[in-house]
Amino acid sequence: MSDLEVRRFELTDFEDVMAILCQSWGNPEVVGPNILRRIQANPEFQYVAERQGDVVGFMTSYGISFKERTGSVGYFATDIEHRRTGVARAAPVHGCRGGPPGSCAGGS
Repeated sequence: MSDLEVRRFELTDFEDVMAILCQSWGNPEVVGPNILRRIQANPEFQYVAERQGDVVGFMTSYGISFKERTGSVGYFATDIEHRRTGVARAAPVHGCRGGPPGSCAGGS
């Protein structure tokens, strides 16, 4: 679906991220604080996928090395209603686009 936008996480997205997290892991009291720590430690590597103004997925990352062409994904989940619609492909590619041309597969 072409109406998908991937952007950096904003603190106002946290409630939506937690709702998606509960669909996938069901244990917000354990995983929620871990996600919040990652967001606070490296906010520039945390992304949400949005469709028609609604957060439909998220990706947390430990960081992306454009020089080494590598990155580490921490948590990644898509809202149940939006699975198999390209969210899982879009977020990592978007994260790569913050680097120099050709720095990641699929990056610009």
